[in-house]
Amino acid sequence: MPKKQPIDILEALKANIAERQSIDKQVVIERDDFVQSESGIGNQTQELVHQANATPSSFCNTKTDEQLELLFLPLSVQSSWLPAKGFVTFHRRRFGNSDIVCESRRLPNGLEVGLPTGIQARRILMAAITRSVQMKSRHVHVPSLVQLMEWAGLYFTGKRHRAAQKTLLQLQLMDTTIWFGSQKSYQIHDGKIFDSLSMEITKNKQGTFDFIPQEVVFTEKFYKQVIENRAMPFDKDLVFKASSPIEHDILIWLITRQADWRLKDKPVKLSYEMLYPQFAREWQDQTQFKYWFKKALLSVVQKFSRNVDVNKNFVSIGHQASSVPVKHFK
Repeated sequence: MPKKQPIDILEALKANIAERQSIDKQVVIERDDFVQSESGIGNQTQELVHQANATPSSFCNTKTDEQLELLFLPLSVQSSWLPAKGFVTFHRRRFGNSDIVCESRRLPNGLEVGLPTGIQARRILMAAITRSVQMKSRHVHVPSLVQLMEWAGLYFTGKRHRAAQKTLLQLQLMDTTIWFGSQKSYQIHDGKIFDSLSMEITKNKQGTFDFIPQEVVFTEKFYKQVIENRAMPFDKDLVFKASSPIEHDILIWLITRQADWRLKDKPVKLSYEMLYPQFAREWQDQTQFKYWFKKALLSVVQKFSRNVDVNKNFVSIGHQASSVPVKHFK
């Protein structure tokens, strides 16, 4: 399937909105506005444009520089839960006794949106979750797209501007199922992560349309079951040094894993077969993954000075204290 460019998706969304109401209205994309990617369009589309709702002033409070030095991400959705690159509509990861399945939906005109991918998607989602944790609210006010990208440690360019808009739409239209268990699996979360995404549509100097995010709202279920009191802090400066999806995923994984005090007595040994369901790309077999992952892991270990021994058939992970206080979960 050909890759959908950001402008294709955004213009398709704009055309659908324009059919309904004036382009000057605020757009609130809600969780049931779109059909799942595997289902037909039929009559399942619903009203897409609504009157703007007032944003509670409490969501606009600014935080201190000290608070902004930390990033937060829930333990259950940390490393490698988003695809690395390409146009993907289904993605599955397994690490330990957890499984995460992500699926995308379609626009009302049938256009596949795909799942959010790449380093930018990881940064934007992490920034939104961080703001939610800091504000202790599932409502995240977004002053501007520039501000959102600053939260995510991204430079603002025209290309990234479009890509960021696309990423927000993809996150809104993504269904996520998180399973945790062993022999008798039970479900933690099933559904969307964003309840709604409020955007203002404006015509720019080039005559095309910009979608300016104003507020993202996590679903109550995702906020209560995944984010609230479950997010682990990370050093912002350290995480932002990761320059690729695999670098980011491995770094987050190592920071979390190595903070375990039990590794002080004895490092844990993990075979590449055990790591395959967590990090392998869709096209890789076991041999290809082993060669590729060893190279990527060695690069991260050297760049970030991690206490990890990369061997021929296994990885030995030793204890390494986190640069920020680690929250312990019962």
